[in-house]
Amino acid sequence: WALEAVGLGMEYVKWFVGAIGVGAGFGLQNIVYNVISGLVVLVERPIKLGDWIEVGGVTGRVEKISIRSTTVCNADDIEVIIPNAELVSQKVSNWTHTNTVTRIRTGVRVAYGTDTEVMRKLLIDVAKGNANVLANPAPQALLRQFGEHSLDFELAVAVRDPATRTNTTSELNIAIEKALRKARIAIPHNVAH
Repeated sequence: WALEAVGLGMEYVKWFVGAIGVGAGFGLQNIVYNVISGLVVLVERPIKLGDWIEVGGVTGRVEKISIRSTTVCNADDIEVIIPNAELVSQKVSNWTHTNTVTRIRTGVRVAYGTDTEVMRKLLIDVAKGNANVLANPAPQALLRQFGEHSLDFELAVAVRDPATRTNTTSELNIAIEKALRKARIAIPHNVAH
């Protein structure tokens, strides 16, 4: 009656309520999709608490799995809330699904004329000197390619915990640089990165 008194009939109210209903339906669609995806994640268990995953540009350890979203803590201790629909619809890399051991690969370019066997031994010795590097699988020092201005080597090592990847990579790079200086092995300066 009040609406009719100001000139708005029930016809306008019906349209208004209908529009709100349609809008709410579209809004709830995402929530329902995330809840159903959450049930899939909880039943199938492609990820579990403590797993180290990568999805949609986010890498970190799974801290919480709820019905609507999953919380991942990245290497900077920032908690990222990921809708469960992303875990079902996107490619997810689970680094620790069945095994926590992961590989680290770090490259180094040295000048032509460097003794390749000396270089391989130097890289293996650096790997063996790092406490985070596992003996099994054994570290590998590989000559990956003959670059335009350099011999391109790669050191591949295994670590037990993916959370140590960043620090271990830095430690290995520092130790490689120090070992190269000590062995007087040159790194070409004109190599494009």
